[in-house]
Amino acid sequence: MQQLLKRAPAEKNTAPVVATTSLACLEFRIQSLCCSHLDPRINSNKAQEGPADRDQPKSVPDPLLRHPLPMHPPTLPLPRRSNRRSSPAAAAAKPGSPSLRSGGLGLGFGLPLGLGLPLGLALPLSLAVPLALALAGPLLPASAQAAPAAAPTAGAPAAEGPTAGAPAAAPAAGGPTALEAPAAPSPNPWAGSLELYGFLPIRTTSSTTVKGFTADTTIWLGDLIPLIQMTASGRGSVEYGRFGLLADLSYNRIGDELSTTTPRGLLTGTATVSSSLGIYDLALRYRFGERESAVASPGSWSVIPYAGIRLVDASLNVDATIRGNGPLQLQRQRQGELSKLWAQPLLGTQATLFLSPRLRAFGRADIGGFGLAGSRDLSGNAQLGLGYAIGNSTDLNISWRYLGLAYDNGANVSSGFTNYQNGVELGLKFFF
Repeated sequence: MQQLLKRAPAEKNTAPVVATTSLACLEFRIQSLCCSHLDPRINSNKAQEGPADRDQPKSVPDPLLRHPLPMHPPTLPLPRRSNRRSSPAAAAAKPGSPSLRSGGLGLGFGLPLGLGLPLGLALPLSLAVPLALALAGPLLPASAQAAPAAAPTAGAPAAEGPTAGAPAAAPAAGGPTALEAPAAPSPNPWAGSLELYGFLPIRTTSSTTVKGFTADTTIWLGDLIPLIQMTASGRGSVEYGRFGLLADLSYNRIGDELSTTTPRGLLTGTATVSSSLGIYDLALRYRFGERESAVASPGSWSVIPYAGIRLVDASLNVDATIRGNGPLQLQRQRQGELSKLWAQPLLGTQATLFLSPRLRAFGRADIGGFGLAGSRDLSGNAQLGLGYAIGNSTDLNISWRYLGLAYDNGANVSSGFTNYQNGVELGLKFFF
């Protein structure tokens, strides 16, 4: 450029080119400042580059023309010297003449610089548009100041998903919209429970009649426990929707052996007595209220009436032996057994009320027999207690229970028995 300036006085025909070059460089610097003002990424890139990077040519993204511009000032070819003078208009029309426009310098507003204008007029025009845009930069909307998105390279696949500004895809016909919550899964219609329990009668009163002879007994819990030979009990239920089945099974057997000898030691008597009682209930049920569970909100309730059949299996076995202690060694043995298995119609109901999320009160009552199997045929249960959840599906129950059973065949020489028990029942109930 200094050489061009030195040659300027000697070669008058090159003065417009030199002025044009100077103005183009000045316009380029001003527009570069405007681009950096409009695109903050240019300043951030400059802050991150090192000394070695500053020597490399860089490109500035043009926010209006959307193409990179060289950071080096344009190289302007000098016209060849000619003896003939050409007018500025002819030089502009000539294909090879260096016609300069600022449209390629970054802001998209081209002005003829220097070729047909005096230097004093070309300088204000070249500064007017860049300075005006630089001052208007803070007032432009954010979308105008933001840098354009990088164009995809040739051959690269188009980005998947909706583009910016494109409307969202409409939901499929019949499908859930964005505002609709997904439908909650329907609960399993099947449910069930299983309870393992033990009945501890505080007092048991019974009487046994065999061919007109009756024996009455009263046994307390402390005397009964050593006599227990076998006990098993449990109840369970399964339902589909509100209909279901329930079963309550219990079996108990007690026994003892007694031996005595006469005062003179002549005879010794031995007796073995065992008694068993099995009660087996099977019924259809229907539930009102909430489904049975270990945990529920306070006030939740359920009432479940049921109807079915009860099987009663009672037996009494006596084995007596008398043996003489004299020289003859006399011995006599007698065995007796009384057993009865019969069915009774059964009606009952059970109810539950939650007092707190884990504490519930429950009750149960039923009656069976109604005198259909003999002159006297009746059985019943009454139970009232509390249950506490020790897990999300496990309950610990304690209740007071009364059990009564009476039977008589009604024959001329009658046989039958009665059994009444009341005491504490402990149970562990699982819900499925």
